[in-house]
Amino acid sequence: ANRYGSFVGALFPNPAEDFLSVRLNTQVKDVFTLRIVAMNGLTLYEQTNEPAESCFAEIPLQGYAPGLYMLIVEMGANRIVKTFEKI
Repeated sequence: ANRYGSFVGALFPNPAEDFLSVRLNTQVKDVFTLRIVAMNGLTLYEQTNEPAESCFAEIPLQGYAPGLYMLIVEMGANRIVKTFEKI
């Protein structure tokens, strides 16, 4: 069983323009990594967060071309992938 459950609580706004907000469920107690990956597999953004910062993250999207992207949240062996649109 996955002891984290779904640790990504919300991803907004979607579609996003200037920034993407990620709210994680509060039971997150481990270091986690946020990545934005283009559909061609190129990693455009990567940030590792300490557990104390784990409730909310805001990712700037200035300079990203309009289109679909993947947000990947990794914590230990767990990975959640969410798709969002940049407008």
